[in-house]
Amino acid sequence: MTDHIIQEIVASIERSSSIYILTSFVMNSGVEISVQPLQQALERGTEVKVCTGDYLYITQPDALALLIKLHKTLKFDYGKVTAAHSIQRRICFNLMKREER
Repeated sequence: MTDHIIQEIVASIERSSSIYILTSFVMNSGVEISVQPLQQALERGTEVKVCTGDYLYITQPDALALLIKLHKTLKFDYGKVTAAHSIQRRICFNLMKREER
């Protein structure tokens, strides 16, 4: 079942002209599967945006580092305070292929 989902995601990345990924957290296992198709998408001029959070501190720093290496454009978006002691933080990546001059 998981292999089928992975194949569908990769196929969608390969045929898309713009890609928007919204996820609660980022882990090495998911990034390692998607980094090559995302890199190929960026190389063909596809707009790629990834928005993720650190829900329950599950996001893995190494996974974020892999995404950062895809492109130099990086945007951090920190959410607002949602409760007295709870801060919702989101890290947004704007991975858009830079026009070569």
